[in-house]
Amino acid sequence: MSSRSIPPVSARVVAHALLVSIAREAITLEEALARHPLPQEPKERAFAQHLVLTTLRHYGQLAAVVAPYLQTPLPAKRCAVTEALHLGAAQLLLLKTPPHAAVNETVALIKRGKDAGFVKLVNAVLHRIARDQPALASPT
Repeated sequence: MSSRSIPPVSARVVAHALLVSIAREAITLEEALARHPLPQEPKERAFAQHLVLTTLRHYGQLAAVVAPYLQTPLPAKRCAVTEALHLGAAQLLLLKTPPHAAVNETVALIKRGKDAGFVKLVNAVLHRIARDQPALASPT
């Protein structure tokens, strides 16, 4: 490895980028992967895949869980915030990620982007979801 190697990208960062691309641009997962490749490290790669596929598989249910925690729906231009909430809810409710990890890591995703003004909202919504642990509707 050279001294100028690129630092590894975390699974959550890649998963979030993939979800935002899919939602914002109405593209397929395959198209999103062409723009945001999965991490090279095997554990991070597997975790990123698991996060994205779980969130996509339960997307409607996660959106229904998140919606009541928002006073008003987020505008389309806040897609990154919406997808962070879905990703955080998936970790809390489906992957059983410890709340401190799911909330802190999801908040960190928002802090690093243009939507840093939504950190308190994301933190509050995910803490409330963690506290309430709403049930996801069973697929029919």
